[in-house]
Amino acid sequence: SGFFSKDEILTLTQHAGATLKDPMTSANALYAIGLVTAFMTAFYSFRQFFMIFMGAPRTDAARHASESPAVMTVPLGVLALFAVLAGLVFGYPLEAGIFHHWLAGVIRLEHQELGAGAISTALSLGLSSVIALLGIGLAYLMYVSRVIDPAQISQSLAPLYRGSLNKWYVDETYQNTFVRFYNWLATWSARFVDRLIIDGAVNGVGALFGLLAGLLGRLQTGFVRSYALSIVLGLMLVAGYLYWQVDLTPPPLP
Repeated sequence: SGFFSKDEILTLTQHAGATLKDPMTSANALYAIGLVTAFMTAFYSFRQFFMIFMGAPRTDAARHASESPAVMTVPLGVLALFAVLAGLVFGYPLEAGIFHHWLAGVIRLEHQELGAGAISTALSLGLSSVIALLGIGLAYLMYVSRVIDPAQISQSLAPLYRGSLNKWYVDETYQNTFVRFYNWLATWSARFVDRLIIDGAVNGVGALFGLLAGLLGRLQTGFVRSYALSIVLGLMLVAGYLYWQVDLTPPPLP
């Protein structure tokens, strides 16, 4: 199923470039990149297949490996069968299969006249198949028949080999930029923002109320005479306030 859907994408990409009638358009460049990607995908997929299933065991675990039980192999076989049938059912006919008009009811595409360089789906399928077979053949020559020595190629292309072996240093670059920066930011936030600002504010409020409680607690002596004196002083303060705020002068006689 993925085989036919992939070729639909490649064919429509090539048609987009042919519609523009310009060999240097981005659509044609994307079509070329797609073909190169098909070659690389076939190569590394079958490199893995040949090294695992057609190569000599390189570890004790591989030497004593056994087939998975039926509970694993039967579902995988059913999935593989339906994957093949899905491609045959939905992929044909090549120019009018279900895949070809899958989103016709959702996306409205305007019909455009193709340029002279447009190729048919069958030709695109055959071209990508030949390129994929070339990738498979190269993997076979390098990892099964050993006609081509991978070690010699890795030595002659040492910079490219080291780059691909180290995943083009993407992980190292990510680690030394984003990860280290965010680790530093998290550490700084934990030490400064969390401890000094957040914890400081919470602990400061608690310390303030503790201080106020200690000061006000001294007023609680437990003696009735102290409380009576406090009441008298309070009444005197209220009376003084009223004396100064309330005008006690009698109004003039009419």
